Amino acid sequence: MLLAVATTAAAKKRDRQNTIVMRRVFAYAATVDTTACADSLRNVYIKYSLRVNRRNPILLAIPTMYAIAHGDQRAYIGEVFGKHIMNGSHADHFEETFKQTTIPHRRRTLTTLRKYLRPDIYGVTIADEIILSPFNKINRRYYSYRSIQEGDSLVRITFKPRLKNTQLVSGTAIADFLTGRIISAEFHGEYDMIRFTLRTEMGREGLASLLPQSCELDAVFRFLGNNISAKYYTQENPPPPSGELEEGLTQRPVPLSEDEDSLFQAHRKAEEEKRAAGTQKRDNSFKRIAWDMIGERIFNRTKAQFGTRDQGYLRISPILNPLYLGYSKRKGVYYKFDVRSSFQFNDNQEISTRLKAGYSFKQRQFYFKLPTLFYFHKRRNGYVELEIGNGNRITNSDIVEQVRHEHADSIKWENMNLDYFKDTYVRLSTHYDLSSRISLRTGIIVHHRDAVDKKGFKLAGKPHSYRSAAPLLTLEYRPTGYNGPILTFDYERSIKGFLKSNTGFERWEADGQYLYRLPRLRAVSMRVGAGFYTHKDDGAYFLDYTNFRDENIPGGWNDEWTGEFELLDRNWYNASEHYVRANLTYESPLLAMSWLPLVGRYIEMERIYVSALTVKHLHPYIECGYGFTTRLFSVALFLANKNGKFDGVGARLGFELFRQW
Repeated sequence: MLLAVATTAAAKKRDRQNTIVMRRVFAYAATVDTTACADSLRNVYIKYSLRVNRRNPILLAIPTMYAIAHGDQRAYIGEVFGKHIMNGSHADHFEETFKQTTIPHRRRTLTTLRKYLRPDIYGVTIADEIILSPFNKINRRYYSYRSIQEGDSLVRITFKPRLKNTQLVSGTAIADFLTGRIISAEFHGEYDMIRFTLRTEMGREGLASLLPQSCELDAVFRFLGNNISAKYYTQENPPPPSGELEEGLTQRPVPLSEDEDSLFQAHRKAEEEKRAAGTQKRDNSFKRIAWDMIGERIFNRTKAQFGTRDQGYLRISPILNPLYLGYSKRKGVYYKFDVRSSFQFNDNQEISTRLKAGYSFKQRQFYFKLPTLFYFHKRRNGYVELEIGNGNRITNSDIVEQVRHEHADSIKWENMNLDYFKDTYVRLSTHYDLSSRISLRTGIIVHHRDAVDKKGFKLAGKPHSYRSAAPLLTLEYRPTGYNGPILTFDYERSIKGFLKSNTGFERWEADGQYLYRLPRLRAVSMRVGAGFYTHKDDGAYFLDYTNFRDENIPGGWNDEWTGEFELLDRNWYNASEHYVRANLTYESPLLAMSWLPLVGRYIEMERIYVSALTVKHLHPYIECGYGFTTRLFSVALFLANKNGKFDGVGARLGFELFRQW
């Protein structure tokens, strides 16, 4: 009896101490004044080593791994001096000032590990919107804590997740008992095929106490038989480097180990021998072209800067990489391709272009979108945009019925596919923010719609090409400024005879979007909209809305699938002179399936979709869906209801492999 009472009393005392300690830890960051630290600089030293334990040809297709996938060596080392450009307690940008490495052609490898090297342990997430921190109060429901007093002023905190999930970590920390300041911490976790141990020593006071003074990262990457281990060490505000690559650095924050120094020495010796022999360029010319210039561009994304001050930027997605495949019920298997480029003239002027393209194997259609923007006033979001594209193939049965009615007996219509029209458009517009709440966009858009099968139209003596040219006006209203909801009002009026237009119409649309972010990486995406035609000429068969269309090239509004109707037949997008739609998506990293044993640990994000639509003959159309994201893929299952009756089920699949690398 006495033993039970003593045990209960000890447990209550331990729980009370845990509560006191964690309350102080959760509150510590708020006690530090960060207002005077905006736009400051912090120097940093990074040392890293990589070892290729096992590899196979699949390693060629993994981003940033090409250089070591076919290299002669199995061990590499590198050093970087640079500076963090900070805003408050967060680093917004990192600039390298000195770099030396034994990786071929000084390539960057396993760059995804960089985000772990400056952990925000008091924030909601430890690294770049991933991994929920155990030291932030809103995440405490996901962790259990135990504290043990060490001396008069220190306490050791042990934390572990209440469920096994890739967004959570385990580990220990040493904290100041009186203030709750974390002195050092060690985290163990696994995310995106990276198993890691991160040890960090925090600064002592002020803003520095919220930032790591030094970090050690041990990581292992495993994927389909490939095994790469990596070690990183970082130190804030080190002494500046001295020495050059050929001679070796003579001053470092920490000395090299014997193995690390031998790697640099061997690399330096090999380079000197090649230069002395004078045969490097001749012997390796074919290899450089075939492997480094062609092979890397095919399998990996390409990033480059150009210009005398690196004002230009170029990014090309892999040309032949199966990881860029996707699947949906309407489009079947599709492949996407993306090229971005920009050039900054000064802080307020920039030109940029982006090619988004893809091919749908089910629709047998190549589609693209090519916008080019010239920012003449970036501070006011002022730009001129020229966009050329296709991809929204139009179906229209009204025009076919009209042709058949006039020539019912004279033409055999069998095997004629007259419903489908290719749609190519050119839009020239200018945009300007009148204030933080109001934006205005004006311009002109020209559509050229050409029948896929022209034979029937030619036999009937009817035109097979239709053209519209419409001045446009768009007004954006943000009631609470840039970070709140956006209300958009669109107006187009195509004028018959203007720029060879043979189609006249008048169209109005209204659209509202709001992405409301919640604590713990949760978010609610909301969208409502309506559109209608107030005028349409005789022979104006096509209905084409701006905010309600079959998007072959999804946008990037939060989740690519948010705001879309996954199971809606493409014919409904152009079948009504009016529409009213609403879409709602809720996402959370730890919602339902994450709590399941075995499989739940790999689920990074879960989403619930609800969409509703009213058009002619659909009153209403409703879709509901559930989806989740893992390190390998995103998948969602959708159910449809049309006019109160079940209308089918479908799935959508997208690969997520190395999306964040």
